[in-house]
Amino acid sequence: AIAPSAMEDAAQHRGLEVRAYATKGPWRRKDLALVSAMGPVFLSVGWQTARFVGLLAGVGATAAVGALVLLLEFWLVEFYCWARLDVRQDLSNAELCVVKPRHAQTRRAHKCKLTVCEDSGEVSFSFWNARYVLDKKSGSFERLTNRVEGTRFADHLRAPGIASARGLRDGIRKWGANEFAFSKPEFLPLLVEHMLAPFFVFQLFCVGLWCLDEYWYYSLFTLVMLVMFECTVVKQRIRNLETLQQMGHQPQAIWTFREGQWQRVSEHTLIPGDLISISSESGFAETFVPADCLLLAGTGITNESILTGESVPQWKVSVKFRSPKDGFSWRRDKQHVLFRGTTLIQHDEDGVSHLSPLSRQKGSPDGGLVCLVLRTGFGTTQGDLMRTILHSTERMSANSSEAGLFILFLLVFAVAASAYVLYNGIYLTAPEDRDPFKLALNCIMIITSVIPPELPMELSLAVNTSMLSLFKKFIFCTEPFRIPLAGKVDACCFDKTGTLTSTRLVFEGVGDPRRDMSDLGGVPEIEVPKDPACDATKVLVGCHSLVAVHGKLRGDPMEKAAFKALLWTISKDLAKPKKGNPHLRGGDRYMLKILKRFHFNPTLKRMSTVVLKRAMEPSAPEAAGGSSAGEYLVLAKGAPESLRESFSRVPDDYDEVYLDYARRGLRVIALGIRRLQISDPLVVRGLSRSQAESSLEFCGFATFSCPLKPSSSETLLSLKQASHRLVMITGDAMLTACHVAREVHIADKPPLILKEAGRATGAASTAEAIESAFEWATHDGTTDIAFGLSTAMELSRDYSLCVPGKVVTLLAGLGPSALRQVLPFCSVFARTSPDDKEVIVKTLKDVGHTVLMCGDGTNDVGALKTAHVGIALLNSVKPAAPRRRWKKTIREWVEEEEEDDSLPVVSLGDASIASPFTSRFSTVTPCVDIVKQGRSTLVTYVQMFKILGINCLSSAYSMSVMYLNGVKMGDTQATVSGVIIALLFMSLSNTSANEKLSAARPHSKVFCRYFMVSMVGQFFFHFAYLYGTYRYALTFAGDDVAAAPEAVPAGAPGNSTEADPASGASEKEAGGFEPNLVNTVAFTVNFVIQLATFAVNYVGEPFNVNIWRNRGLAVGLVACVALTGLLISGAGGPDLDSTFEVVALPEELKVAIALGGLGTWIAALCVETAARRLFPERLHKNLLL
Repeated sequence: AIAPSAMEDAAQHRGLEVRAYATKGPWRRKDLALVSAMGPVFLSVGWQTARFVGLLAGVGATAAVGALVLLLEFWLVEFYCWARLDVRQDLSNAELCVVKPRHAQTRRAHKCKLTVCEDSGEVSFSFWNARYVLDKKSGSFERLTNRVEGTRFADHLRAPGIASARGLRDGIRKWGANEFAFSKPEFLPLLVEHMLAPFFVFQLFCVGLWCLDEYWYYSLFTLVMLVMFECTVVKQRIRNLETLQQMGHQPQAIWTFREGQWQRVSEHTLIPGDLISISSESGFAETFVPADCLLLAGTGITNESILTGESVPQWKVSVKFRSPKDGFSWRRDKQHVLFRGTTLIQHDEDGVSHLSPLSRQKGSPDGGLVCLVLRTGFGTTQGDLMRTILHSTERMSANSSEAGLFILFLLVFAVAASAYVLYNGIYLTAPEDRDPFKLALNCIMIITSVIPPELPMELSLAVNTSMLSLFKKFIFCTEPFRIPLAGKVDACCFDKTGTLTSTRLVFEGVGDPRRDMSDLGGVPEIEVPKDPACDATKVLVGCHSLVAVHGKLRGDPMEKAAFKALLWTISKDLAKPKKGNPHLRGGDRYMLKILKRFHFNPTLKRMSTVVLKRAMEPSAPEAAGGSSAGEYLVLAKGAPESLRESFSRVPDDYDEVYLDYARRGLRVIALGIRRLQISDPLVVRGLSRSQAESSLEFCGFATFSCPLKPSSSETLLSLKQASHRLVMITGDAMLTACHVAREVHIADKPPLILKEAGRATGAASTAEAIESAFEWATHDGTTDIAFGLSTAMELSRDYSLCVPGKVVTLLAGLGPSALRQVLPFCSVFARTSPDDKEVIVKTLKDVGHTVLMCGDGTNDVGALKTAHVGIALLNSVKPAAPRRRWKKTIREWVEEEEEDDSLPVVSLGDASIASPFTSRFSTVTPCVDIVKQGRSTLVTYVQMFKILGINCLSSAYSMSVMYLNGVKMGDTQATVSGVIIALLFMSLSNTSANEKLSAARPHSKVFCRYFMVSMVGQFFFHFAYLYGTYRYALTFAGDDVAAAPEAVPAGAPGNSTEADPASGASEKEAGGFEPNLVNTVAFTVNFVIQLATFAVNYVGEPFNVNIWRNRGLAVGLVACVALTGLLISGAGGPDLDSTFEVVALPEELKVAIALGGLGTWIAALCVETAARRLFPERLHKNLLL
């Protein structure tokens, strides 16, 4: 289970950077001033250059600048503020604000309208389905939320509800409706918004350039491809929003205490401060909690699996027995809170506190739980999960800054090639042969060739393919940008109980050090108690948090195991032996009625109950049997070291016995009992926790075995062999954790445990004091080694270091430097609190690790959110096996296939409030799947940019060569080449991850030695191939074979048999595109290079499947190679040559192109292989210890 309160605290108050602005007057707007200044300049230059034609060109240039300014204002909020707005310190004069979240993944600024309430003067704005209000004292905006942290319980118990209609109106105006309301955009406006994105506008500009150069088919193909892609994205967004709108439950009518009386209202009208009644017998199929509520009266049991994935029912108790002076805490008092969206399984009515105004109303009208509404709508814990799903729409953004720098790096070469063409056209071309328009057009097209139109589709498809692959394995992701981060993971942290080990514990029995061991010669044997008078049995069956739902026990697996072994059962708060229990017969039979519970406290590490023990009459029905006499008992259980201080007398070998049990890998629980000399039930119910848990009598150690989950050892061994550091972070006992750590390969060296040296540690506030208070000890306790902060790294070379959570807390008090000296070198952390787990993960991140955290418990939420990759294991629903269904019609088959292949939206119940990744499987196997898929996505991302780089450099050179010789690529050539490259890129993006996790690590950066050496080395050979074939082709320029009749029919338009490619004759002089030798060589050679680049740079094993298993890419490459062979050899005949607008090649040139292509292919493969072996990805230094 995930602690909803912890998530609520972490997510509801994320920091925002907010700046207020007011609109400038038209005469002060900088955008208008800029356009007004540029317009006369363009008009003047145009008039002087070409009179009326130039004047029209000047008007067009001015309009283009104006359009660019408007687009910049639409794209960049900062530019919009600079051009149109003035900063306002006085918010009363401000009209809007710019909001920028501080967390790194969503740093994009957003414009929000400021609203000022006329009555109260309150200044606020709405952002991401949350309202932020100006705090006049601090001068900053804070999220509007009902601040109840630290408020006294007495104030909540006295809450009168909503007393007037005006208070209700003001509350609804302030808090809004209690629903998840968000607008669903229409298709056309959303499509227009997508088409105004920077990349789409840039590609439209490129399409316009291609049209000017008469590439009609290629321009049309590119435009259709771009529009279809954007339509697909828009359709998917709308479909996801429709799915989100259908989530949640149908609104229910709730009994609400308003204006001094109970009335039924829709849950949508609830506001913080309402008093409501919730009953599990409401008449609905399921009773859903309508808001985050504080339980004032009654006891309930809820199912919180929709938020946490944990199917164990949660006890909810009222606050009326708490001290009225105590302060409320979301983290500490979650047992008093019912969370929105959870299901109320059953409840018990109880009278309200005498402090409540409802005491005169005799409680609730339907006998339900009386609750105070704390938070509603998107302010609830479920609302925060909904906001995460709604706004986690980021596309792949790993190394986005490097991607931008890489495109700038390519732009340098493109500008150099363009500059050379420009220089040649201005200084080396006769004025009468110079065409300024064509020259400028060619230079711009060379520069814009750096970014291909299919780039956004490639990156989106890479991430979507990974998400779909994970979805098919029942792994759900709410933050897609974290998938590439999973490929960089080098430290994996795991919880123990419920994650590595099974939640189905086995009760082994009770060991009692008080028994005479003179004949046993050691630690007392463990046995299941059979004596009817055994106190250990009373504690095990009377101190629990189980509930009976439809005749089945639900709750803590450890407690269920004890009940099963002891043959006991429960009915509400009555614990009694089963009918067939052979150990309790006749007059020995008794039952225990729980009068008061002190639930398990993670800080105290214990729980207790106050019970009434009654004998059961053999002849009376068990449900109502028992004598009037009874005995009041306090039953307690908890961690041996925690409960020890509560015992009146502790056996001499107390520590020796429980430590020996723990070394065997058993989970050890100390049991205690106290017989109360009280007969008044009211006095018994009034006992405080400190009074009850004192002067206990020790009655043994209950031991439970916790078997490993089937795949835990195999999975962690796979991760360890794949160059990952493994760490266990658990709240369990140290020796038990060490035992499990050895079994799952976390502790592969002799364990060295940090324990107290017998000195007081409470006031240890310096490094010296902590070092003197603790010492290292071997697993069997025979060897002691002095503890020093600076010696942890050296000890980790020979030992697996195991540290208790207490040390983590003490080191955190010294600061980050002390934590970095010890924690990164430890393998096991035991007895840790939720804060300790978060500190450990943060420290691993601080020293440079990319951290994966996997857990399923309430103590894991902070660590799961802090880690780069947090994985929550859900146990609530077993995933259903996929079923094949007969397809009745072709239309149905197509529709179902489209639905199956679309990117799924994560729904409530599939996502956990704790982490970006959630798995419906309870084993740790999904960790390997996520790491494999992350590596595959990361490798695909990096190789795409390398292929892009090599192709862009080659294209820039080949385009410059053709432009210098007055030739260009044919429209058909450009279209076919664009289609083929787009299909190859899509096949590349759609690759599958390799089944086996490798020890080799993928390169995670674009700018690294491997990447640059490989790209530059390959381009060197490709450039040599391009330059050599081009120079060799010029030697055939005067021959008749330059354009043989077989290639283009004689007399047909475009035949250039007599043209000399080196003479600078332009195609426009012949009236259109004319295929010739230079064009044919440039096209075929560039196509060979592109195919070689895809084949050589495809990264298959060990991260992706082999290239031959990627059917789309393999078949595509083979088909393209065959097509290229036909074009080079001329075996396709005149029809194929005419289709691709090429001419027949001389025999010597055919051989040169074929052998050169084979040579550059082999050379590029050698360069790639050598670079990968010479410059592997570096391991983190801690992995080398």
